[in-house]
Amino acid sequence: MTTIDQRQTNLLIMSSSLTASQAQFQRSIFFDFQRAKSSANYRKRLAIWYLECKGHTLNRRDQKAFSEWVRLLYQKLPFLVEYVAGQPYKTASEMTEDVRQTGVLKISTDFNDPVVLTPEYNLFYRAIHDSHHILGGWDFSWEGELAACQYFCSLTNNRLYHRILFSELILQAAAYLYLGDFPQEQKLVLSLPY
Repeated sequence: MTTIDQRQTNLLIMSSSLTASQAQFQRSIFFDFQRAKSSANYRKRLAIWYLECKGHTLNRRDQKAFSEWVRLLYQKLPFLVEYVAGQPYKTASEMTEDVRQTGVLKISTDFNDPVVLTPEYNLFYRAIHDSHHILGGWDFSWEGELAACQYFCSLTNNRLYHRILFSELILQAAAYLYLGDFPQEQKLVLSLPY
């Protein structure tokens, strides 16, 4: 990538407008990670919040900038990616061992009906997130998801992106644990309970 391309990408990412009230993003997302780690009650509140909230939408500029950021991160993955039907791994340790042996991360194409990204970019997003589980040694437990998502958030200072990641990874995981299954409706929830 040329310096000009990098500058354009940085400007695109930095100029991303917030689609929700600026006040919503004054609190750092890392505060919510701490609460979610230390309180099962807060995890339940997150699940109920996700299930009961009306979904948000991103404006076109924010969606394009977030997609570009995901694309750039995907290009930096340290191994090849193969897209497969079905769930290729039962555990994070199985995934890590397979990638260690083959150099290829398998990503499921199942249930690829995203609300933020295109289906293609959503698969990139899945690969990035799973690579964080591998590189960080985090399992698929609640704590492992929190750690992998927190790492993902640490790659940018864009608070809108933090909220997108938190919604896509943590709020959905909380709803899954609360219901015992994935929610019927996948949505983007940028707000958080206080």
